[in-house]
Amino acid sequence: MTNSINTQLSNGYIIPFVLDGGMVRGRLVRLGSAFSDITKKHQYPPIVNHYIGEMLSLGAALIMDMKAEGIITLQVTKGSVIRMIVADITSDGNVRACATWDDEALNTLLQKTPKPSLAQLFAGGNLMFTVSLKHQKEDYQAIVELNGATLADCMHHYFRQSEQVPTGLFICTDFSTLPVQSEIETFQAGALIIQRTPIDPESDSETLAEIDDSWFTDISLLATITPHELLSCDISAEMLLYRLFHERDLHLSVPKAIQAKCRCSEERIRDMLVNFSKDDLDAILIDENVTVTCDFCSTNYVFSEDEIRQAASKRKSI
Repeated sequence: MTNSINTQLSNGYIIPFVLDGGMVRGRLVRLGSAFSDITKKHQYPPIVNHYIGEMLSLGAALIMDMKAEGIITLQVTKGSVIRMIVADITSDGNVRACATWDDEALNTLLQKTPKPSLAQLFAGGNLMFTVSLKHQKEDYQAIVELNGATLADCMHHYFRQSEQVPTGLFICTDFSTLPVQSEIETFQAGALIIQRTPIDPESDSETLAEIDDSWFTDISLLATITPHELLSCDISAEMLLYRLFHERDLHLSVPKAIQAKCRCSEERIRDMLVNFSKDDLDAILIDENVTVTCDFCSTNYVFSEDEIRQAASKRKSI
């Protein structure tokens, strides 16, 4: 039993599926240890981790719509208490995230309201998500107003108003101790999304009524899921989807693995530094070295002044 639990936890994944003969498409997301790998690199408050988990889960649920290699980035900025969260996932399943917040404002809020609302934490902020495709010059960007009770509510509103795609979405997180003889704590997160595919505009009224009834049934079944079911190590994803949709012509696709993996590198950081002006570079030199820490993965990169100057000279000579 222990090995089974550890195996399931160690692998984050996305499972695409279809219902009703392909009329509905869905994705089940479990971040697994990919989320724990991210939270261990930072000393974020649990409430910040909660929204990082929701944003990563949402990004993972949306990534399967991409038809080409690329990245989905979700970013909240200008929040009143949680000032910024950036979470992204690549088409290869690599996730990363970072956040900033007003420590004094957050502590004051939590003392007054132990479970603050999304509006209290992000007042004045918006959620922007960006789709960047490798072979496409311009990114697709959309802004989601954070005026709902939960992130899922805000996304439901966005899909209704902007995308006009009938969507059902469930997102949850949980900070708990693993159900094994261990003191390891893990912050788990996941999502389940279903979306109705476009309808033939020439369909007759009877067909449209049948499609609407079928969609209502699918949404009603989605509404029965609980956080325990979505995140439990004891319930496989296949078992969960079968419990929910076994009467809805369910077909599962090949899972995509999720892992915590940052895109920073020594080469990228060096390329950034060689673009600094002399004054800017002098301002960050300490003992003739520059240390840059990646906000996403907390990796430290150390460069000597000579190394940066030589790299800048080589670039100019090309």
